[in-house]
Amino acid sequence: MAKVFLRKTRETRVRSGHPWIYLSEIEKVEGDFENGDVVDVYSCKNTYLGRAFYNPKSQIALRMLTLHDEPVDENFFRRRVQDAWAYRLRFADPNSCRLIFSESDFLPGLIVDKFADVL
Repeated sequence: MAKVFLRKTRETRVRSGHPWIYLSEIEKVEGDFENGDVVDVYSCKNTYLGRAFYNPKSQIALRMLTLHDEPVDENFFRRRVQDAWAYRLRFADPNSCRLIFSESDFLPGLIVDKFADVL
């Protein structure tokens, strides 16, 4: 997995929970990757900050998925979708709602609307 290192002092927003890291905030990338890969994110002092989707062709180059050292696999996404659904059941009409609302549900870049049994 590739490692992305941020410029000096650029980790503050990440530590406070902001889900985006801009291309201009990246110092260097080590390792091979393809656009859209999950990468590890580090501060300039080599401190682990989390995992993110990486797209160097976007101004929002990193979209944080987790601040923890955990696998980003099928179970990871299954838990996130289940958490989003459980939340919607508390506040929304389960037959017609926005099931997944991107960064608000910790699934950056993904929006899913539900209309009856169609997603």
